[in-house]
Amino acid sequence: MAKDDRYFSHDANASHDPKIMAMMNKYKVEGYGRFWLVLEMMRTQANYKIDDKHYNWLALAQRML
Repeated sequence: MAKDDRYFSHDANASHDPKIMAMMNKYKVEGYGRFWLVLEMMRTQANYKIDDKHYNWLALAQRML
């Protein structure tokens, strides 16, 4: 079975990063979840960037409901 090329690893202790901790202090665990939604969406895009298109922001907003 081929490895899923959409998989990306991240540090098991990412939540201990001072910047992430500051974000979580303000936005709680919900903000942490939304952060990872953005990263997952970026991972699927060319050059790992989300194009500044209206439909991309609508898609991202829909995923965060």
